[in-house]
Amino acid sequence: MKLYFKGEYDGNPDSLPCREHHPNANPLDNEGDDDDKFMDRLNFISIIIDVVIFLLFCKISGGKSFDMNGVFLSLLSLILHELLHAICFKDEVFVYFWKEKLSMFVVGTESMSKMRFIIMSLLPNFIFGFLPFIIYIFNPTMTLLGSMGVFTIGMGVVDYYNVIKVIKRMPNGAKVYLYKFKSYWYMLENQ
Repeated sequence: MKLYFKGEYDGNPDSLPCREHHPNANPLDNEGDDDDKFMDRLNFISIIIDVVIFLLFCKISGGKSFDMNGVFLSLLSLILHELLHAICFKDEVFVYFWKEKLSMFVVGTESMSKMRFIIMSLLPNFIFGFLPFIIYIFNPTMTLLGSMGVFTIGMGVVDYYNVIKVIKRMPNGAKVYLYKFKSYWYMLENQ
């Protein structure tokens, strides 16, 4: 894997590295999956996830204080989150910062199997969200980890959505790749 930090994203999808479309490529995304209204809905779902996980945190803690350092750690984990996505690529991968959205993202142009795509999408959310929260569930004195998990789990909503799309729409044996901000799948020729 070759990792390139490209700096600030200019907001133009045509500036992102991409490969030529596979001749039998099918869009994985629905029309409008990247519009502002759709992203607002995903942000709303993220807030709902955070509230539900926070209420679970409060129930487990029995009223103990929420550790704001965990919130700070969840924000710091954003950089590592994208790097964990990046290590799942075998070829070139590009990391961008999108100032307008206060986010980072990774772009790779290679094809992936369904399973590798799912692992790539969920790995950071498991490491920085679910794992710390599960540790907290079994040891409620670790409020730092519980607090970190609360916010990090909600931040993965786009990754969860991508995994759901791959599971529901992509046939077994197909490959998936990213083209700008859209995902496409295709079947290998010999299948």
